[in-house]
Amino acid sequence: MDLSLKITPMVKSSLKQSEAIDLLLEAGLDETEIRDALAEIGDPTPENVYGHLQKLKKAEETEKARKEEATADANKKHKDMLKKQAEQKEMQLKRVKDKIKAAQDENRKKEDEFDKETQKGYEDVIIEEYYKVRVFLPTYRSMFIGLDDGATAKDLFARIREENKKLEGKLGNFSLSKYGLRESVNEDDTPLLDVFGHTTCMLILEETSTK
Repeated sequence: MDLSLKITPMVKSSLKQSEAIDLLLEAGLDETEIRDALAEIGDPTPENVYGHLQKLKKAEETEKARKEEATADANKKHKDMLKKQAEQKEMQLKRVKDKIKAAQDENRKKEDEFDKETQKGYEDVIIEEYYKVRVFLPTYRSMFIGLDDGATAKDLFARIREENKKLEGKLGNFSLSKYGLRESVNEDDTPLLDVFGHTTCMLILEETSTK
């Protein structure tokens, strides 16, 4: 609706309804708006028509300003929400990174302690193979063995039996578990890397029966 039409105030004299309608049409009002305008204006003097159009123009400008303000406010709220979401994601990412770093630091610490414990009192033991394993025997002695890269848990059991013959003779059925964890090691084709998690490991050997 274009309300830019300006009507110069005139001496009060009523317009014919058709003249009032023409002015309202020229101002851009549609049929419904014209009907409502005539009902509100009452006496269709030029001043009343002009006053009504000015009232409509002011209401239109007020509504336009309100919508612009609402749009600006909505845009600001949207930007603030996006900023807050970005900050939250950044904080979440930082927490995840911190947890990963803490876990990595703890793993490195455990590995260092593990390596030191493995070699404690046996600094002169040299194992050239890829996997370095210390096995605590029921006799409170330790057996150090090495296995090549690609070895399996089945190879580990076979190597222990072979080395035990050199140390103590025939070994009956036995079980293996990780030192400090009591996690059993099965005699199967699982790669040692999956069993140990790294290249060094301490195991406890327990006989399950004798032959």
